[in-house]
Amino acid sequence: MDAHEREAVAAMTAERPLAIGDRVRGYVAGRVFVGTLVAVNRDRCDVEVGGAWICCRRRDLERDTED
Repeated sequence: MDAHEREAVAAMTAERPLAIGDRVRGYVAGRVFVGTLVAVNRDRCDVEVGGAWICCRRRDLERDTED
């Protein structure tokens, strides 16, 4: 997904904020991950990824719409 596609997805998800339980895709340290949003504390989000937890900034997440 290139920068233009990410901007388009971000614009679409801005209409409905992320909610606990949403499937999300994120980018941390240059790596992509997909998981379930389990907690939001201001700008920090916790995402469960295959039994592990990743803590990241909200701006590093987008709703995962791929199957």
